[in-house]
Order: sequence, then structure tokens, then C-alpha cells
Amino acid sequence: MGLAENVEKFADAFSAYVSEIEAVAIGGYDQRYRKILYFTVLEGLAAARYRRGKSPSEALGSFVVNECGWIDGDRVSLPHIVAAMERTRAPEFTRLREAMYAKYASWGSRGPVYRDSDPTKADVQALRPAEASGPLKVPETGTMWMKLQHRALLYAYRNKLSHEAREQTLSFGDSFGNDPHYNSTQLGDDPIEWHLSFPAAFLAALCLRGIEALKAHCYSKLQDPYASFGFGHYLVDEFNDVAAHPILYPAPTQEL
Repeated sequence: MGLAENVEKFADAFSAYVSEIEAVAIGGYDQRYRKILYFTVLEGLAAARYRRGKSPSEALGSFVVNECGWIDGDRVSLPHIVAAMERTRAPEFTRLREAMYAKYASWGSRGPVYRDSDPTKADVQALRPAEASGPLKVPETGTMWMKLQHRALLYAYRNKLSHEAREQTLSFGDSFGNDPHYNSTQLGDDPIEWHLSFPAAFLAALCLRGIEALKAHCYSKLQDPYASFGFGHYLVDEFNDVAAHPILYPAPTQEL
């Protein structure tokens, strides 16, 4: 097959995956399972785009922001940066803490609150300690501020779903639209909690935008999307790449 045929074949296959995920009846936790499947599609697209040049988390974050056009992926989650400020006594964070606490108070007590209410990357960088060099880090917890960006939180959310079969935050489904948002909960006199939700429809939309973006990239760079993957029957990729790792001592021939 030529480049165009492979690009279209790849895109059609992934589009079919999205359609099937949307249509399949999975059971009582269908939205949760659907999200896991959408993440699988997104990671496949990201792998095709970056040719294994990035870690899985970096690839997914870069793909959803740069290719799928999710510009809010670079925003910093306000509840998460407030949590970081609550856990440090470092005086150099005073300006940042005061600004984030004031913004947090403006949210009130009822949701939904959408991600455009979160501070931008530039907002946080403008308030970083003047004497700080390198990435901003909370000393007590070792938390890097990039870990609080939505692109990183999306991957953390994916990990909870895929590896622990649970959502760390309460999910309110698609009741409040298709965009990521926060909703508030409170138990008795406990402080209000803001739960970040990534609706299944949001992930589906990322998948569809990502497919089109990958097609455009492949045509622009003359890149075969299948070239990013190792094909073969071994689960250890090095054994499938005979050109790089040739067989030196063949095993005896077996017969079926």
C-alpha cells in the first residue's frame, strides 16, 4: 500500500473504534468503561504521531493540547494549586498563595465551574518566586507545578481508571455538558470539595479531532502512521526488530 492508502486505512480504523465505543452497551458502569476505551484510542493516536519519541504521559499531553486543540490543557487546576499552597510554609509562595486563595473564594460553593475559571500557565508563572530558577516546585511535597496542569491531570485520571478501575473524583457524567468541569460536594461541616470531571463525550471529541489532526500531519510530513508501531508476534519489541537485532543462533526447526 502507498502512503495515502495507509493513512486513510489507519484513520478509518480509529474512527470505527470511536463509533463502536459510543454505541456499545457495556453495563452499569458504561461511562467509566467507555472512558478507558477512549483513552486507549487517544494513546494509539499519540503513539502514531510521536514515533515513541516521548513517554506515554508526555505523548498524551502533547497530543491533546497540540494536535486536538485542547488549549485549556495548559491551564492549572485551581483546587489542586490551592491544595499545594495549603501544604507549604515557604514564604516565597506568599504572592501566589494570596492570589490563588482569592480566586478560589470567588468560586462560591456551587458548581458547575468550568476550566476557563482556572488560572492560565502565564498567571502562575507571573506569580512565581522572583528568586526561583528552573521549574516551580513545592518543597514539602516535592510537587512540580506542571503536575497541576490539566494535561497532566488528564493522564492521572486515565491511570486511576485503567490501573485501579475507579475514578478518583466523583463523576457527574455528562449532565453539565461535554466539557471538563468541577462540581462541589460537602459532607456535614467538612470543607467543600471540588471534583474535576472529564465527561466521556469530551474524550470522544478529542479522539475525533485527533484523528483528523494525525491525518493532516501524516500527509504534511509524508509519515506512514503504521511505521510508528512494531509488528510481530513477540510481546518484547526488540525480538520483532530482526534488522536491529538479528538471530545469531537459530533454534531447532519445529513442526506442527
